[in-house]
Amino acid sequence: MMGKSHLVISTGVTLSVMNLLADSLTQRGITPLPPIPFKLRLKLMSTGTKKGDAVENLCIVFTLVLVIYAFVLTP
Repeated sequence: MMGKSHLVISTGVTLSVMNLLADSLTQRGITPLPPIPFKLRLKLMSTGTKKGDAVENLCIVFTLVLVIYAFVLTP
């Protein structure tokens, strides 16, 4: 049972990191440490463009694969 809880925790951490990474790809970026006015912006993705849609779809597919692996395929 301990193995399953580690898998769920690691999946949650991975999904959270993916969410922050995806947000940092946008023009608005993210503020990693809110009291400090530093923004992490990579500007690789723009909403409504083909490139932005491709990156978003890739993140969605990867998320679904992780969720299926963690909750369906793992005994």
